[in-house]
Amino acid sequence: MSVEAVDTVLLAGGLSQRFGRPKAGAVWRGSTLAARVLAARPACPGRTVLVLRAEGDPQPVAADVVTWDDPADPPGPLRGVIAGLRACNAEWAWVTACDLPGLTPAVLTLLRAEARPGDAAVVPEWDGREQPLCALYAVSAAEGLAAALADGERSLAGALKRLSVRRLPQERIRSVDPAGTSFVNVNRPEDLALLEQKADRQENDP
Repeated sequence: MSVEAVDTVLLAGGLSQRFGRPKAGAVWRGSTLAARVLAARPACPGRTVLVLRAEGDPQPVAADVVTWDDPADPPGPLRGVIAGLRACNAEWAWVTACDLPGLTPAVLTLLRAEARPGDAAVVPEWDGREQPLCALYAVSAAEGLAAALADGERSLAGALKRLSVRRLPQERIRSVDPAGTSFVNVNRPEDLALLEQKADRQENDP
């Protein structure tokens, strides 16, 4: 299926408790984590939607739209994804966390190419786990996710089990991101060292 316009939802509303300071503004290889994630977006029509925790929070990057989590909902990425998708204009959106600075354009391009009519999301798998915070979502999936949240579901992965999700196995992802740098989640400062190792390995592979 040809997916043309794709918005980008960047989640930057986490508390960064394990990192010790706001992660979105931390610097790796000369750019902030949030800026590096947005820089991975392939050339494609679409808006950038930034999701923050609350009004008044600092904005780590420029965005076309800024929105906020619903404080009435339980904390976690599920409510952020819902808020972000509801602010989109396109039919599809890449949803990414701000702490994935190793994200590659090739992974986002692959997700877009693999989308099919009826898919609520296209979710990659890496190291035996789904990666729903580096995925392509149909914007219409917001209502299904919101229904799951209203039914008491608290996890994004759990909510996605109720929807029609296309999962891309690791071997398919490895063809465009051999070391899996796109999925190194920076929770602690030392995670940047792990990312550096993976990035060096990928750059030095023939």
